[in-house]
Amino acid sequence: MKIRICILSVLLVFIIGSFNIALAETGRLVEIPVPPESSGYTDFTEEEAKEKAEEFEKNKNDLTTAQDYVGKSSNNYLKMLKVEGYELTPEFNRQNDSYTIYVKDDSINNFNVIAETDNEKARVEGIGNINISSNDRKINVKVTAENGNINMYTINVENESNKPKDPKGNILISFIIIIVVAIIVILIIFVRKKKD
Repeated sequence: MKIRICILSVLLVFIIGSFNIALAETGRLVEIPVPPESSGYTDFTEEEAKEKAEEFEKNKNDLTTAQDYVGKSSNNYLKMLKVEGYELTPEFNRQNDSYTIYVKDDSINNFNVIAETDNEKARVEGIGNINISSNDRKINVKVTAENGNINMYTINVENESNKPKDPKGNILISFIIIIVVAIIVILIIFVRKKKD
């Protein structure tokens, strides 16, 4: 019975696989309708084309071009980030953009954020004396590179009671429990062998 089920399963997989290959080999052409009076490029009337040209001329100074980026640094990292009186978790690393600080009381909403950009031509926002709301407990530090690239560092503010316990302490307790249980098991085995 098991052999029949296996053969039927293999046969079914083979049939489904063949069907999928057959579908993949079929042509997939899609017709795109073109209006009869169209040259195939645009369907603007002369008036609409004039409006588009005027709009382009009006806004062309606001456009960002490749020349705006050439020769400008894209370094949008911080060299240093800290919150006075608090320890960042994890320890600061310029490529890590999310940190946590722990406060004793949730009513603490005022922090002194200190940061230094990795590149002197980059700009940083969200430093100095920062107030946060009790609803959104985050400090955002925005770094803008010389070429306009943006990197956002986020510092979450949490209550100390939410701080994870030190895993080293848990490992030590677990190790001690395992040793005690092993000693008890060895003693029980030793006592039973002595009785026999």
